[in-house]
Amino acid sequence: MYSKRKNNLNLKCIFLIYAFLIAIASTNVYAAPDGSVNVITWWGYLDSPGVAQEVKDKCNVNLSHDTYYTNNEFLRRVSTNKTRYDIIIFSQTIYDLVKDQIPKNKVNLTAISEKFNPIIRNQYQHGNFPHNVIYFMHSLSGFLWNPKVIDLSSQDSVEDIFKKANKNIIVMIDDPVEIWNLINKTYGSKNNTELKNYNDTLQLNSANFKRLTQNATVYMANNYNQTYDQKNFAFAFGWSGDAIVYMKQAKKPFKFLIHPKLSYISSDLMAVINDNPQTICVAKVLMSKKVLDIVENNTYYFSPYGDYQAVKLPAYQSIYQEVFKKLPTIQWLEAPLSSADFEKMTNAWNDIQLNMRSTRDGN
Repeated sequence: MYSKRKNNLNLKCIFLIYAFLIAIASTNVYAAPDGSVNVITWWGYLDSPGVAQEVKDKCNVNLSHDTYYTNNEFLRRVSTNKTRYDIIIFSQTIYDLVKDQIPKNKVNLTAISEKFNPIIRNQYQHGNFPHNVIYFMHSLSGFLWNPKVIDLSSQDSVEDIFKKANKNIIVMIDDPVEIWNLINKTYGSKNNTELKNYNDTLQLNSANFKRLTQNATVYMANNYNQTYDQKNFAFAFGWSGDAIVYMKQAKKPFKFLIHPKLSYISSDLMAVINDNPQTICVAKVLMSKKVLDIVENNTYYFSPYGDYQAVKLPAYQSIYQEVFKKLPTIQWLEAPLSSADFEKMTNAWNDIQLNMRSTRDGN
């Protein structure tokens, strides 16, 4: 989520993470002898001092966390880092790559979900996750757009949106799963509402990406600081949390469009790797509404509790209210992928990036 992602995955990484998690599963020895509980998480989630302080106050241990920026980095970091993580926080889009290797233990977090927003709770229960896996945070995809260059509405088709951009600058989220989802929902079968088998759907390649983006000047990035302040910046397709950040930073009248067909909820999961009492305590603290209120105000991602009144930034609160008002009709991105399919998508995305940069730079 997220933001976050640039992928260079290979099967070796996946096999390494499998072996690593198996090693964790085979032991119940606490992995942090220095009095810390170790977590690996998306960047930004646990950075607030208030989170570490809450863990210290409630569990009498230190919170130690490593951060990553992409799905592939998560896989690489966990597979190569000698530290044994007690808790892992990661995107649901790669859940199928690691789910068989998350150890089954005595940890049961399902009672926490009873306090979630009802729609999010139902979605979690529908996922049939192990009891030691739970939703952590959520985001919504959409379009951050510049009204001085382009005028977007919820009635626009994807072809309309990119046609309106013309040759102006657009920024596309740097994540193959998200882009594949967008292409598939735009040009795939009308009955294809869930992405289950990459080989049976519209392929991610340069031709289909060009078909999608038309004549626009395309950048692929999750950090578009260098583009949103350019006069010919038209829009960015990405996560709502990032949009809020850049709306705040730019101090320009940008708008965020939740598209009824192209916007979707994506989820991050928390998995508790061992059943040490300190680890369980920290996991429950991290999943508390108090901590997730801190996280969402720091990152502008959505807490599963769905309490917009806990949000402080007015622009964020406005989008938050709109998201949860439309939540019953918004699609969810699950995208269960095999390791082979994920590698194919990653390689295809790397090729697209090289091709688009070469074309844009005139090489």
